[in-house]
Amino acid sequence: MIRYDYQSPIGVLALVADDGALRGLFFENGKHGGPPSDAQPGTNAIVDATRKQLDAYFAGRGKTFDLPLAPDGTDFQKRVWRALATIPFGETRSYGEIAAMIGAPSAPMTRWHGTMTAVRSPRRRKPYRFWRRHGA
Repeated sequence: MIRYDYQSPIGVLALVADDGALRGLFFENGKHGGPPSDAQPGTNAIVDATRKQLDAYFAGRGKTFDLPLAPDGTDFQKRVWRALATIPFGETRSYGEIAAMIGAPSAPMTRWHGTMTAVRSPRRRKPYRFWRRHGA
């Protein structure tokens, strides 16, 4: 696994990839974890494609990303991330709407219990936080 530190207008983004997919994109000092410590500095075709698409996004020319993704996470986290990836540019969804999108039970949604906590957790820890935070 390799890591490339991308200098963006919003700070350094650590791109983590293997030969087949982007494994994660992390804010350098993110409070929800950073890149894997075993990722070695370098670049490859996946990193190069990611850099080009990020360059286009930050220049105002891109609103979508077409990259092979392979995040590490539980089956539940992956279901949430797949649902998040279907939200169009510039739109938002509530925790309840996301829970419905993945077929989670409609349990009472409180801050610490129920579906909201279950859906909120993968949203906060997803390895591609950048895409939803910045609308792409």
